Formats: sequence, C-alpha cells, structure tokens
Amino acid sequence: MTHDPPVTADKPDSSISVTGTDHISIIGSNEEDTVAFYRDVLGMALVLRQPNLDDPSMTHLFFDTGDGRMVTFFVSDQPSNRGGHRPGIGAVHHLAFSVDPERFEETKAAVENHDEAQAAIKEFEQIREEFMLARQTGNASQEDLRKVQQKQEALHDIPVMSDYLEAQNELELRLQELNEIVSEELAVDFGQKAGGCCED
Repeated sequence: MTHDPPVTADKPDSSISVTGTDHISIIGSNEEDTVAFYRDVLGMALVLRQPNLDDPSMTHLFFDTGDGRMVTFFVSDQPSNRGGHRPGIGAVHHLAFSVDPERFEETKAAVENHDEAQAAIKEFEQIREEFMLARQTGNASQEDLRKVQQKQEALHDIPVMSDYLEAQNELELRLQELNEIVSEELAVDFGQKAGGCCED
C-alpha cells in the first residue's frame, strides 16, 4: 500500500537544496511574434538577446516577468501556432503571471480598517442572511427586500466603501481588457480556458 507524501513547507532531507527559480525556457516560434506578445502586450522587458548556445541557428530571448525572474524563449523563423495545444508528460501546462492590482489593495485595506464601514458590512450581511432564509421558507416580503436594498445603499454611500467599489470595478475592467487582448493574440478565450490551479 502506497502512502501520499507529506505536504509541508519544511525543507526535505535531500542531497541538493535549490534556492528558487532562475528562469524557465520555452521553445518559441519567431522573434517578432514573441516580442510583440510578451513585451508589447504583457509588458515584460526584453533584457537579453543572444544565440542559443546549444543551437546557434536559434535566438535566445530573455524577458523579465516583473520581479527579476526570467522566462526565456528559443526562437527561429517558425510561424506562430495560434491553435490549442495538448501538452504531454514533461511539457509545460501553463505559466501564471501576477498583475499589480494597484489602487484596489489600498482601498480594500482602508475598508478593513474603517470601523463605520465594518459595522455597516456586518449589519448588511446580517439583514441579507435573514432575508435569504425568509425567502427560502417563502416568508420574504417586498418590505424585507427594500430593507436589504436600503442597507446596501447606505453601505455603498460610505466614502471608503465607495472608493473600494470603484477600484474593484476598475480592476475587473482591466482584467477583462487584458483577457480580450490575450485571447485575441492566442485565438482562444483565455478567461474561459483558465482553470484548475488558477480557478478561484
């Protein structure tokens, strides 16, 4: 009977201990399309271009993903494949990159540290839960619904909450725009394809 290996952040007793990821290298298509997507669409700086030391007929491109970690591509003159791929054992399934949420995190922290907003959130959540339970039993009335809506409007009128909701909307629009740009480049709905480990 086999046992699942323990999941822990403790360092294992191994012969070698790595300290992090230096870079990931991928076989790409051509330099023009690779630079157009990773630099001009995703905003990664192209920090190094050199011959592929294993195959001088190919070019090795290094992109900074934003935190000093690199993703690199071996490119030649192959056309880009805009269709889907079915990765096999040993292949890269996907890469996940972080996007700076900018003002969203600041406004979220402001709401979390605002006593009036926190009290209003608890009050709204309580009355909403009561309404949902009443609706499940068929006892909810239009007056109950109006009370929930009034509490929600009062919550949204608190300045820090209003700023948070505005920042949240801006972030959602930005992510939607990014999805559209990436999807157009890949000829696939990137947002719909994201799943598995990336699904929140």
